[in-house]
Amino acid sequence: MKFAFVNNEKSEAQKGLKGICPICGENVIAKCGTKKINHWAHCNKTKCDVWKEHETAWHREWKNNFPNDWQEVITRDKKTGEKHIADVRTPSGIVLEFQHSPIDPKEQSSREKHYQKLIWIVDCSKVNDKKRIQKAINENAIREILPNDGIWMIRNEDEYLPGHWCNRPVMVIYDYKDNNDDRLLLCKYPGLPYIIQLEKTELVNSIINPTMKDGLFNKISKLKIYYQNQLNQRRFITIRRSIKKNNRL
Repeated sequence: MKFAFVNNEKSEAQKGLKGICPICGENVIAKCGTKKINHWAHCNKTKCDVWKEHETAWHREWKNNFPNDWQEVITRDKKTGEKHIADVRTPSGIVLEFQHSPIDPKEQSSREKHYQKLIWIVDCSKVNDKKRIQKAINENAIREILPNDGIWMIRNEDEYLPGHWCNRPVMVIYDYKDNNDDRLLLCKYPGLPYIIQLEKTELVNSIINPTMKDGLFNKISKLKIYYQNQLNQRRFITIRRSIKKNNRL
């Protein structure tokens, strides 16, 4: 946990400080060493937010791209009163969850239902995950359809993307850490057989300013238009074939 309340103010962990957990109200103490990033830890064993996991440098690096007010925001289910801390929540309600370790499928679904406007950002820097994408390239399972926007069509998603993140009902960003100049990311939009390649700075800027020209959400709009045009074209071809067939009868 990056933030706790110290004298009623949201504060980062600093050596010697004690604070209050923003979600459960229990006492927390600053842990500031050399082996782990500075963080707050509960003084007593407590369940608190069962969705929170040990935070790595990878998590903290991602969080630090966004304003402090957007980080570790408490969200509450209006019906059940259930509370959780979103890694990042924008003023428009978009939630970013950074997932480094494996996650139980039931918890995946629970988070998606709770946060609603959720975007997963997944650490896929493991060798096997990278091999999947390279395999897709080698076997022509992905091909560019809108080169200027970095949009590819992908077939057999389950085979070429990390299996437990396939076919999610929300957007999934795969962080492959594969670009020397910037972080290479792949975005899978739900329900469509396409992936969008973008750089980390491009994603961050898109989240901060969703209306930016040529940002992620602009590319998604282009992708939806492309997909609808493809559907219309297929329908037209089907109707034309049906007419020809009927005329021969």
